[in-house]
Amino acid sequence: MQTVLFREINGYKIIIGYRKLSIDLIETQKTIKKLMAKDEDVKRIKDLNRQINILNKQIQEIRKKGYIKDRQEEKQFNNYLEQKKDCLEEISNLEKNNKIKIDKLIIEKAVYFEPAKNEIIKTDKEIETLKGISNNLKKRQLMDIDGKIIDNWTGINYFLKKDKWIAYECLLGEVPKIGSKIYQDLTDEEKNEIGEQNEKDRIDLLGPKEKKNEKKIAIDSAAIIAANKKASLEIQGIKSTKAFNEAQKWYKEQVEIIEKKYE
Repeated sequence: MQTVLFREINGYKIIIGYRKLSIDLIETQKTIKKLMAKDEDVKRIKDLNRQINILNKQIQEIRKKGYIKDRQEEKQFNNYLEQKKDCLEEISNLEKNNKIKIDKLIIEKAVYFEPAKNEIIKTDKEIETLKGISNNLKKRQLMDIDGKIIDNWTGINYFLKKDKWIAYECLLGEVPKIGSKIYQDLTDEEKNEIGEQNEKDRIDLLGPKEKKNEKKIAIDSAAIIAANKKASLEIQGIKSTKAFNEAQKWYKEQVEIIEKKYE
């Protein structure tokens, strides 16, 4: 007997390995002992042991005297020894046969430990079938305990545009939606759209106070950049008035963008 080890994911019991089911030797021995108690050879061994006990007493009685009084007693003594020898030989042969029977019963009547929580018993034939299917699985495929092939597109970020861009991951058993792209396959324009959408979604989640503070920081930052632009233009020999006008024009454009962004 064998078991299939599995992990439950999204309602599927996915095979992760196999192992032989362990035999509970103590319970198996109890079962075999009950069966062997009815065996004729076992009963015969008990009878032979009783005979040996009787013969041993008879042999001891003669030995206690320290001598054999006549030929008849000597013949009887030797007869006891011969009978005992025959009994022991028969017991030896019966025990060999019993060992063969017990070894067979261990296989046929074995008592197995209960499988763990995440494993299930399968016949050797079922295991062989499952392994055959497993050997032919393609990339991004897994198999459940019944041999059903499950699509596995998990762990990948997909992007799909409908009214707006959505990002998602597939659950086990799901396949990517038609029109979906992975990030590497997006065009630069699409990546920019997603970035702008994500930024808008982020701002929409801000509270009024947070939005006001963030807008102020953005405008202040634009002012600093504009001042640096003015200084840079002046260093390049452009008249101060013209440098100021160009820097201020850029600054106003940025403020307009920022205002629109945080409106």
